Amino acid sequence: MRMPDFLVIGAQKSATTDLCWNLAQQPGCFFASPKELNFFCCDDADVHPYPLFEAVEDWIGFDWDTERDLLLRRYSEAFSGASETEIAGEGTPVYLYSARALTRIRECLPTAKIVVILRDPVDRAWSAYWHHVRIGRATLPFPEHLLRETSNTLRFGRYLEALAPWYEAFGPEKILPLTFEGYVRDRRAHLERVCAHIGLKFSAPPGQKPKNAGDVPLSLTAQLAANRLAVRLGATSRTIEHLAPPAPRHPSELVVSHLVRGFKRANQLAGKVRGRSKPSMPRATREMLVAYYQRENAGLGRLTGLDLERDWASFR
Repeated sequence: MRMPDFLVIGAQKSATTDLCWNLAQQPGCFFASPKELNFFCCDDADVHPYPLFEAVEDWIGFDWDTERDLLLRRYSEAFSGASETEIAGEGTPVYLYSARALTRIRECLPTAKIVVILRDPVDRAWSAYWHHVRIGRATLPFPEHLLRETSNTLRFGRYLEALAPWYEAFGPEKILPLTFEGYVRDRRAHLERVCAHIGLKFSAPPGQKPKNAGDVPLSLTAQLAANRLAVRLGATSRTIEHLAPPAPRHPSELVVSHLVRGFKRANQLAGKVRGRSKPSMPRATREMLVAYYQRENAGLGRLTGLDLERDWASFR
């Protein structure tokens, strides 16, 4: 079976899409499509807290203990197009946070090289919030969202907690840590480092704008109200049912759901046309997050060797 030679495991909202896209342009590199296969964690509710999420349909509702070999054969099909001389990889950011994924990857891919890119956790949380606004998961202003969230916005910035078990399982020689800020500052140098780590000869890819940059809706208040209505009506983006088939809905609910989706798309398009950018985070919330992440990530620099005080404003 053809398996990946390397994995980009995170972090969410830290330019993993851009990194994986640039790696896919390298001669001799084969990248899975879609980029995020979610294979090793698609049944992990700790990182998929919603009953609906995107994943490959054949991998939903499986029993790893009894169907592992069959599932691995299906997983290997994502890399069947790679030649023997190509380096194959995939990038699923939530692997970083999934203990279940770590156990399975260590078991099934013990020689895989690991790449992780970390963003200032305060900025990452803010970016993640706006991502949830766009896709309909956020229904409250940011401070209230953090207090009542089910989207792991806070947890996904606790990098030390998430990354330490990977170092213990794979050892520092197999893990390449990067910072988002360093990557954005000098993509070429960081791509060269990644290529060297995974055993790929570097060839500069064509210049491109950063991938996966999100639009900001024209009105946050209107977007949150539409998201709340969409949640009540059961309107979601393209997803696959995780636990049970969706219950039938009344035709009137379907009509309103389509209208809500249309409004949300129009609101986001209007923000894009007017060049709307993310506002500043509320100062009190930023101060709270700085203190929180400094405490939760104490020792991360020693673990990874990254100069976090240089790259992260929240650590200065």
